[in-house]
Amino acid sequence: MSTSLSPSKSDHQNVDEIHFSTRLRNIILCAVGWCCTISALFIQVTATTVVAKNLKSQELSTVPLGLVPGTAFLSTILLSKLMDRFSKKLVFVTCACLGLAGGCIVLLGNETDSYELICLGSVPQGVAYAAANNFRFLAADFSTKEFLPKAMAISVLGGVLAPLIGPEFARSARDWFPEKDFRGSYLVLVGVFAVELLAVLLLQFDVLKRLEATEENTLQISKMEKAKDSTSSIPIDGSDVNLLKLEQVKAAEGEPGTPSKTAKPKRTLAQVMKATPQVTLWTATSMALSYGGMAGLMAATPLAMNADGHDFDASTLAIELHMLGMFVPSLFTGHIVNYLKPHNTAAIGWMVQILGNLVFMSSRSAAVYTTSIALVGFGWNFVYVSASAVIAKSTQPEDRNLVRASSDMLALLSLATVMISSGFLFDGAGWDHFLIVYLVAHFIGILTVAKWCYDSH
Repeated sequence: MSTSLSPSKSDHQNVDEIHFSTRLRNIILCAVGWCCTISALFIQVTATTVVAKNLKSQELSTVPLGLVPGTAFLSTILLSKLMDRFSKKLVFVTCACLGLAGGCIVLLGNETDSYELICLGSVPQGVAYAAANNFRFLAADFSTKEFLPKAMAISVLGGVLAPLIGPEFARSARDWFPEKDFRGSYLVLVGVFAVELLAVLLLQFDVLKRLEATEENTLQISKMEKAKDSTSSIPIDGSDVNLLKLEQVKAAEGEPGTPSKTAKPKRTLAQVMKATPQVTLWTATSMALSYGGMAGLMAATPLAMNADGHDFDASTLAIELHMLGMFVPSLFTGHIVNYLKPHNTAAIGWMVQILGNLVFMSSRSAAVYTTSIALVGFGWNFVYVSASAVIAKSTQPEDRNLVRASSDMLALLSLATVMISSGFLFDGAGWDHFLIVYLVAHFIGILTVAKWCYDSH
């Protein structure tokens, strides 16, 4: 038996054999999956809010939309535990199937004019959305360390096509079947989930397992090297040293009957959060507030434009440009994160989001609505990509799924809260007061990124 404590040649060869083109192919598939997810969500934004308003009332018009992130919030931790217990492939395929089923239920709800079925169909879509939030982390896991911010930016960049697939198709497909409004839009929704399922099935999860196993093995060997160095100053005889080395090697090789010196039992969420660096916690909080601020304004913008007499085409155009603002910056956000560092990039993003909020207050013309919501999306992209790059590799491999799920859960809680409440707040307080509430929330967000910058320095 070899007693070398350095990574084996086979470990390096396994990783080296995974060509960059293979990594990039899987990163692009993650981008396709994310594109389908965002397309589905924005079909809900443009179509379901109108359908729900016609079936019920303006106050209840955003409830089906809010159920998507609400269910995702409740599912996130459970899905992370299922990934640890079973496999990522099983979880992603199952969730994509649930999204497809949810799209069919919403289609049925529209056919039968059932508000309740539309709400019910949003629930499995929420589970699919919870899983899809991990596409950017999957892209990071497929990536090399040096390419990581760009890999995450590419996965988020997949949302660039979403304006064409989501709001634009929802608008053009609305009239495919004159006898039933929005039937075509919901058929597009079902098709989008079918493409997402195909993208998930094409992902090479076997390659991901090799990458994760090699990283875990390298980390364990590094810890053993440190343990070896720490024993070098202890006055014990040579046989004890040899025994220690032998036990360490057996543990690393997983030899039967040998208790592992490096294996750790799974920790609880409270234990993981206590061990997580403070900068990561502030990063997750900043991302959650940015998500909430962006989503609340996005959900209320079509309502406000409709109240001011702007038609469905005008509000759809505003949402399309908002989506382009959310995802087109990903063409260069990865480079900016590498150059300016994540906390500085996020600070710029927050300032742009506040600028968008302020522009909203200047006028109620269609041009102002469109420009403002596009700026809000642009700022969100900087915060989202920066925060995701920090969270992706901020903890030990055995804790990553839980930390990632917890950060997404916080963002989804913010997203669900604002989407469900935006219809009530807009109807009760009016657009001007609505904007003031969100401006205050944005300034609170600036404080979180200030703390993030302080801890980073």
